[in-house]
Amino acid sequence: MTALVLGAGAANAGETGTIIGSKACEEVAKMYRDMGYTARCYHIHGDRYYVNFEKPRPGALPSTGSAGSS
Repeated sequence: MTALVLGAGAANAGETGTIIGSKACEEVAKMYRDMGYTARCYHIHGDRYYVNFEKPRPGALPSTGSAGSS
């Protein structure tokens, strides 16, 4: 499955643009985690989500990720 990210050019640092579907959001979050970031999906509204990601502090435990809501 290919994730659809809308408005990525307007995203804030550390956040993706809008992602359609929770499964697609989890796939994008996993890609960031595979690159060494902590990443978590957040629900915006309806079927829209975004991923918040950041490089972990040295010695911090890695994120397992989770679909959350804000």
